[in-house]
Amino acid sequence: MAHVTGRVSRGVARVLVTWPGAAPVVAAVEGPRFLARGPLQPTPEGTEPADRPALVVAYDAAGHPLGSTN
Repeated sequence: MAHVTGRVSRGVARVLVTWPGAAPVVAAVEGPRFLARGPLQPTPEGTEPADRPALVVAYDAAGHPLGSTN
């Protein structure tokens, strides 16, 4: 499993993480930190997992995006 962790501000109510080729994952948010786990994607050769960046988007309580990173 791949994972992404980080810090968020108090205004963040939800964090959505999307790895290439996978469905979005809602991260667990606890205090100023978040954690999301998702599938590892194999390399085209199928031998080792590829290190692919995830798109991370933070949302406020009303569902408006506050910012993103990948």
